[in-house]
Amino acid sequence: MRYTQNKELVARQIEGETVIVPIRRGVGDMNSVYTLNPVGTFLWHFMAKSRSVPEMVERISNEFEVTPGQALGDVEGFVSSLLEEKLIQGWTETDEAESARGLEEAEKKEAIVASSHLR
Repeated sequence: MRYTQNKELVARQIEGETVIVPIRRGVGDMNSVYTLNPVGTFLWHFMAKSRSVPEMVERISNEFEVTPGQALGDVEGFVSSLLEEKLIQGWTETDEAESARGLEEAEKKEAIVASSHLR
């Protein structure tokens, strides 16, 4: 499973912490404001692109000098919390492949429509 940030939120860095505000119905939900510590902030930025738990564990154990076992427990807990709050999304490789195929097909259809307008 791979994880990436939910795009329906706003995240800002304020005094060394990341503050996350979900957007619901086009408005920031100020009743659901989340803050991340430095390790959470590090992982949050790392998940700007789709990442797996083993990738996160490796980065955390290298960056913060903790054992992979310690990092694994922390990463799993962090990912679980973010999923529960819908701050990240989980993807399987099959989901990503299907999404990429769907995007390719949509781009092809747009190209066909554009070329038919040029005739």
